Amino acid sequence: MWNATDSRSGVPTLTDARDCDVTLLLKPQRAAWYLARLAAMSPAEVVWRARRAAGFEPASPLAGARPRWSGSPWRSTLLQALEPARAELTVDAERIAAGELDLWGHQVRLDPHRVDWQRDPLDGRALAAGSGPVDRKAIWELHRHQHLVPLAAAAALVDREDWAALCLGQLESWIEANPPRDGVGWSSGYETAHRLVSWALAVPLVADRAPEQLLERITESYVEQTRFVAISPSRFSSANNHRLMELLGLLAASLLSDHNTGRDEIWGELERESALQTFADGGNREQAAGYFLYVLEILSLAAFMVREAGADLDSLDRTLESMLAWYASVAGVGGELPAVGDDAEDRPLRIGYFSPRRASVVAARAAAVLRGEPGLIGSRDVPSLRESKTLEESGYVVFRSTLEGEPVRIVFDVGNLGFGALAAHGHADALAIVVDVGAETLLRDSGTGSYAPGDGRGEFRATLAHNTVVVDGADQAEQRGPHIWGRHYSTVLEAASLGSDVEYARGAHDGYERTASGAAHTRSVTFLRSRHLLIVLDRVSGNREFEASLVWNLMPGSDLLRLSPRLGALAVAATPGATRREEEGRFSRRYAWQERAPRLRWSAAGREVVFATVVSLGRDRSIPELGLEHRDGTSRVSIGGIARTTLVEDWNRDHPVVDV
Repeated sequence: MWNATDSRSGVPTLTDARDCDVTLLLKPQRAAWYLARLAAMSPAEVVWRARRAAGFEPASPLAGARPRWSGSPWRSTLLQALEPARAELTVDAERIAAGELDLWGHQVRLDPHRVDWQRDPLDGRALAAGSGPVDRKAIWELHRHQHLVPLAAAAALVDREDWAALCLGQLESWIEANPPRDGVGWSSGYETAHRLVSWALAVPLVADRAPEQLLERITESYVEQTRFVAISPSRFSSANNHRLMELLGLLAASLLSDHNTGRDEIWGELERESALQTFADGGNREQAAGYFLYVLEILSLAAFMVREAGADLDSLDRTLESMLAWYASVAGVGGELPAVGDDAEDRPLRIGYFSPRRASVVAARAAAVLRGEPGLIGSRDVPSLRESKTLEESGYVVFRSTLEGEPVRIVFDVGNLGFGALAAHGHADALAIVVDVGAETLLRDSGTGSYAPGDGRGEFRATLAHNTVVVDGADQAEQRGPHIWGRHYSTVLEAASLGSDVEYARGAHDGYERTASGAAHTRSVTFLRSRHLLIVLDRVSGNREFEASLVWNLMPGSDLLRLSPRLGALAVAATPGATRREEEGRFSRRYAWQERAPRLRWSAAGREVVFATVVSLGRDRSIPELGLEHRDGTSRVSIGGIARTTLVEDWNRDHPVVDV
């Protein structure tokens, strides 16, 4: 989160980058947003923000520091670090020089010699045009200047004066179009921090070709941007990955200066914040896989910078090691993480500018930094684990096996909503499950889609968009804004038993206990590895009648109960009896991409509802025959056909009885 400022006065407002600017909201929504935002603040935060609004500016740890672009070891360090990517950087620079940019896989064309910094690069709309809400994330991406890094790197590596001149020309153009603290280029310290890093990586590579007067203008702008980041910190309820990025920007600025002004203070806070935002098992407290990768990149780049400056990593290496262990525990085929929580593919650095972000590349780079390798390109992938794993602190149980040589990964989410009072990047997905066989997803998460309220933001975060149970049509937590959760839930892992042919986990959450029905939801997951059977039992009980809906979200093109053209079949039974609906919901493979995908929903009413789901993962795509009985706190599931199995779940015990 960040503290935006009035575009001319620099006075902080309550605008929050996780809400992608209050301009995203229609007028009736804005008052509610401000009230919700205030409700999420502690008294100390309210006082702090009031002082900021009154004009108080904290002291900058980099007061008086000026970057030295030429004549320092940093340029040779960068060239050595980027040399292994010379070929890819050169190809990317050709495309960038021709006016091509990439935003989440959308290829954008613009005039590279006359960039309009006030126009949305995706839809071409000027920010002042139109009266409706505007999503500024695309234009913020443009102002991060990450495309200038491959352009400058290739210019230096292959000695292209024209590319260096183009890079310098765009820097000059940006300075002219974005006076200090005026306009979208100065929307927040958080966004400006990305530009500090981009300039720290790009300018030293082309500075020797810059006229002295232009280099001085670049220096003055960099000093002002550094000060702006220093006095616009993300604090209190805003202190999440945004604060880490701000500290990375300040760290880059300190490394460019001739003296160690403020570096120890910046580094110390970065170490403390990274530890606060990371669970003991290495998971990120945002409860969002995309932001886990973002933080991993921030910290590995910070470690690279500090190590090259001759300092010790101290506690940061332990944080990175734990994060890489978490990555290995959760990663699937190709090294990708399950799509839980938000993911806008935020990056501090884009080497391979036109390539999609790959989790395996991010992890490999972090591992290379820990090994002390001199480059920014990871030389070896971090292999994922082959055995099942319980990650109790971050709240995941990962079941693994193989099916005809293909890895099977089942991820059971028993984590809480997200980080801090806002839980801004978390989704209401308690007890959700995703299932992959090889590179094929059978039961999906819906993704992120957009941060704009008018483009489905609320739908992607909602409980209905995840493979879990919805009670009376409500979310497990209360949405109070595009990046604000009001009422949170707590989740508990009640039991887990892994490492045998019958693996089991059970979790519960209290998200519906504050609703009229007072409903409590408990889910057990049993995986029969040798039979490739997944059995999911859901028990929902309340103090008055409610409607419970079991939701399974499927991939586009699936044959509904037959989950894919070649694998999987699903059957559901319920007591009391349930009605089945076939519908569609939003689905997003990447940020700023959306499509429709099938969803199955079973609904039943009562004061106690039990659902049984059986997923057959193999190539036999016949629908399992399924029976369910429930009485006196015990559920009995009977599976017929070739998968004949009986499972008895006593909800008061730590393991079911399975008869195969």
